[in-house]
Amino acid sequence: MLSNSLAEALRVSSESANKLDDLVARPCGLPIKSVADWMLASQWAINASVHNSLLTLFRDNFHAGAFSLLRPAFETLVRVHLIAMGDRRVIEDMRTDRFRIKFFKHPEKVDNHFHLGGDFKSLYLRIMNFMHSAVHMGMEQMKRQFKGDDLAPNYSEQEIIAVIEMSTVAKFMVTSRVVERFQTDAEQQVVLSLLREFTSRQPQVDGTTLGPRG
Repeated sequence: MLSNSLAEALRVSSESANKLDDLVARPCGLPIKSVADWMLASQWAINASVHNSLLTLFRDNFHAGAFSLLRPAFETLVRVHLIAMGDRRVIEDMRTDRFRIKFFKHPEKVDNHFHLGGDFKSLYLRIMNFMHSAVHMGMEQMKRQFKGDDLAPNYSEQEIIAVIEMSTVAKFMVTSRVVERFQTDAEQQVVLSLLREFTSRQPQVDGTTLGPRG
């Protein structure tokens, strides 16, 4: 059974995600005019599906599966920003499926291009140490499969909430770039307003709780 704080974190994230989806997935569609436009829309859709899957897995107590979605959530975030930057070589590499994310280079490149003041790299650093092991079912996942001698999920509430928060923030950033490309300044302001609302409703979670266990 979910604790009150975890249930609230899931509820707030789901409400925010639904409002963001309504901004993009509208009956009138998006004005796709280029390969880059098509890629942006596709990556947004993948991110939306990944985020909703992550929330569903946490609700149903499938924590290992939810944690394994950290990488695709972050990868779509990076790809959307690189596409929005308009680098023709990157777009061509994505079109031909030759693109590979450089996890130590691209976050800083995104920060510099969009003048994010280090926020993008900061989000990256919060999850990078844990992400590889979580995605590839390494030691950090294995350590969390036992409660004492019993084979049972053993993820802390704090780190689950931290993952929900980071995936939601990634969704906000992805949606912001898509709205910036296809829609109006007024709709961009709606995204920012929703982000402020989401942030104000977050519990105080120490970022260091998402990381390796001894």
